[in-house]
Amino acid sequence: MKRKIDWRYFKVCIYAFCTIAALVLFVRVLSSFDNIVQSVHGAVSGFLAIISPFIIGFVVAYLFNPVMKALESRIFPKALDHKSRRRARTIALAIIYVVLIGTVAVTLIFTVPVVIKNVSDLVAVIPQYIDEAKNFLETEVVQSDFVKNAGLDQSMEQELGNQIGVVGVWIQSFFSNLVGGAINVAQFIFKLVIGFTISAYMLVSKERIAKGLKRLVIAVLGRRRGESLIDFFRDSDVIFGNFIRGRLLDSLIIGILAIAAFWILGLPYGFLMGVIVGITNIVPYFGPFIGAVPPIIVALFESPGKAIAVGIVILVIQQLDGAVIGPKTMSNKMGISAFWVMIGVVVGGGLFGFVGMFIGVPLAAIFKLLMNRFIDNRLAGPEDMDK
Repeated sequence: MKRKIDWRYFKVCIYAFCTIAALVLFVRVLSSFDNIVQSVHGAVSGFLAIISPFIIGFVVAYLFNPVMKALESRIFPKALDHKSRRRARTIALAIIYVVLIGTVAVTLIFTVPVVIKNVSDLVAVIPQYIDEAKNFLETEVVQSDFVKNAGLDQSMEQELGNQIGVVGVWIQSFFSNLVGGAINVAQFIFKLVIGFTISAYMLVSKERIAKGLKRLVIAVLGRRRGESLIDFFRDSDVIFGNFIRGRLLDSLIIGILAIAAFWILGLPYGFLMGVIVGITNIVPYFGPFIGAVPPIIVALFESPGKAIAVGIVILVIQQLDGAVIGPKTMSNKMGISAFWVMIGVVVGGGLFGFVGMFIGVPLAAIFKLLMNRFIDNRLAGPEDMDK
């Protein structure tokens, strides 16, 4: 007599086996989590290094596409046939890349050596600055009557020495790595050349590339969803493009003003400090405060009066930026509140570092746009969804 299989118990055994296997796999993943993260990080870094010329090419093409369109309309405002439009685009691209390559060449020849010299000189005097800071703190703080009466002078002096030593090692290591990275630019220049070449192809063939991508999206998602996604990307491009181009131009102007002001004040390493102010100005809200710290600290070692003067100059530049430069360069508002701007900066910085702090704001605006569209679609009636 055959014995019947009780499928209920068989299912229980299968569920138990799958649960135990999943738990074992989960424990194994946790135990080797660091190795997995390192492997994934290495793979992603290697992949990004390979495609970096394409990333550079896309960024250059994206930034200069409005410039190319403006030049085309200026050179041949009434160009209707394909031959005239192609000629206008060729001339516009030639103008863009002559100016771009000339700017990069001048920057590499004149600016980079000055920055490297400023950084090298600063690395050399950092120990002196650290000793001066330590002596000041020991004299004015540790040896003060309040600290002595509290019996904290010895422990505070020891802790102060330890912390200053740690900070000094970190600062020297940071600037030394910066010098090493600035000197080793051959590989970057090679990738830059390849990236410029790719960007030229993208700009020449942008209509054909856009048409191919549009057909691919519609083929994969269907016409209604595909066109909806294309509209979303078109709106995102307006938000992202206006912010990126406006912010870069704004920061370039702020950096030039800071360099000129620091040169007039006679601030040591003024060129490097101005570059830092310009770069950090890219980050909304927090950037100006971060960028003000290094020049004020350097000026403080000269004299308190010079530090105050540098602080006032930076404050004036930032007020000028908020009242005049910013409204001129940032043509469109992001359409989000300061709260969402700060969330974008904090979350973007936490995920992707300084670059994330920069792109976090337009990404927050795009996220808000996406959420608004999702809510509108959910609230719309069935008859509206089919239209």
